[in-house]
Amino acid sequence: MTVIDLTETTATPEPVAIVATAEPVPTATPAPVASKAVVRRVVRQALLIFATFVAGFALYLFVLSALPHARAQTGLERRFRSELANAVAPVNAPVALGAPVAVVEIPAIGLHEVVVEGSDARRLASGPGHVRGTALPGQAGTSIVLGRRTTFGAPFADLDRLEVGDELTVTAGQGETPYRVRSVERAAASDASVLVASNALLLVTSDPAVVADGRLVVTATPVGAPQAPGSRVAVELGLDELGLASDRSVVGELVLWMQVLVALALGTVVAFRRWRRGPAWVVAVPVLLAVLWVVYERAALLLPATL
Repeated sequence: MTVIDLTETTATPEPVAIVATAEPVPTATPAPVASKAVVRRVVRQALLIFATFVAGFALYLFVLSALPHARAQTGLERRFRSELANAVAPVNAPVALGAPVAVVEIPAIGLHEVVVEGSDARRLASGPGHVRGTALPGQAGTSIVLGRRTTFGAPFADLDRLEVGDELTVTAGQGETPYRVRSVERAAASDASVLVASNALLLVTSDPAVVADGRLVVTATPVGAPQAPGSRVAVELGLDELGLASDRSVVGELVLWMQVLVALALGTVVAFRRWRRGPAWVVAVPVLLAVLWVVYERAALLLPATL
């Protein structure tokens, strides 16, 4: 009889070494480098914005700045006529800066302007300005009046068209005084001799019209006796009151308004992303234009006062 052994003989298993394999650590992917096309697009947009800003500033200077000048002249005319009617127009110094002191009329060039006290850029934005410390227009002595030739209504744009013998009239607190043009001169900025005259009215503006690196001076003498001189106060004039310098006091204001403009521009970008375009335009554009107007107005005061 055959016996079959069913017992399995198992071999002792060989030990198996288990090796833990670490997962690969992902490496940081470098940020994609902007393509040349993207860079060109950004530069193009920046240049477009800058060009638009400059073009808008030029439009403001040579066209739109006439609007605040006209508005100021309307108010000054009304005020000065009322002061003349009530015999309270200024005839003695000191006079408050910006106050009307006279009306100058020159038929040959169609000029009719109210003259204000003070000759810095801020004052000359509203009209021709009387240089402090000189005789008031119409009075005996030397009276100097500065005016703009290109911007803010350009009241003295056509002074170079005047000829010797042309007549003009000054109406001030003491009455009306006729004058006759004695000379029309051009002088370098460093030549102050043209600002000295005896018993004359000097009308001064920049020359050339846009470069503004010199002066155009019209000297007019009274026809007959001038008005009696009023009291004067000795003053020390700053360079910004002589026509060819800017008003540096507005730098702080300009920086502040530029910051407001940038903040509004960024806010407008956010609004365009979150709102529909229609409401975004309605809300953003008027505010941006109003702030831009203020920025242009302050920037204009950094140019020569008689420009």
